[in-house]
Amino acid sequence: MTAYQQGDFVRTVEQLETLSELEPANSAEVDFYLGVSLLLTGRGPEAVAPLKRAAQSNDDQQREAPRFYLALAHLKQNEIGQATAELDAVIEMNGEHALSAKDLKRRILDGIK
Repeated sequence: MTAYQQGDFVRTVEQLETLSELEPANSAEVDFYLGVSLLLTGRGPEAVAPLKRAAQSNDDQQREAPRFYLALAHLKQNEIGQATAELDAVIEMNGEHALSAKDLKRRILDGIK
């Protein structure tokens, strides 16, 4: 996680891809950070799969952040319907990212008008 904390997302992707192959037990957390790192390196389409897997966690708190970043990944691909659906789910969870999700959804809808 040192590479991630230092903002070296290319190296983070390399390390997490290796880790996910070696230790699939930590998959939800690894998938989340892998997805975010892919997104931050401009690889939005590749970020979708790990973020979707991370969002399938049993814990609502652990699903909220992946779904928020999944919305961002969909936006990067101009998939507005999927992005707003993910934002709606985040808003409904009413957790840490709910306010940001509401704001982003409002900006998306304002941009469509």
